[in-house]
Amino acid sequence: MKSSLLTSLTLALALAGPALAADLTPAERAALAAQPGTELLTMRAGESAPVPAVAPAERRALARAQAEARDLDALRAGNVSDHDLATIGLVVAVVVLLIVIF
Repeated sequence: MKSSLLTSLTLALALAGPALAADLTPAERAALAAQPGTELLTMRAGESAPVPAVAPAERRALARAQAEARDLDALRAGNVSDHDLATIGLVVAVVVLLIVIF
């Protein structure tokens, strides 16, 4: 098992090496240099775009929709019923049983 894994990794690295080491042609280099990179300067990890404000007309429309649809509270994410918990438990038990068997 270890030797086949080692052989596979060696073969994959040998095949990927020339592809990784290939240099760009002058046309490819010019095309990349011509691409605008301004949006890259604005991308930062954890940064989020500003959220637009909700207009008063939209707030009224949302309030009216909420008043008309009384069952919206039942559609919230995170409400896990007893049936859902039983199904999750059964699936976990089957997976553990299969791991123990095999």
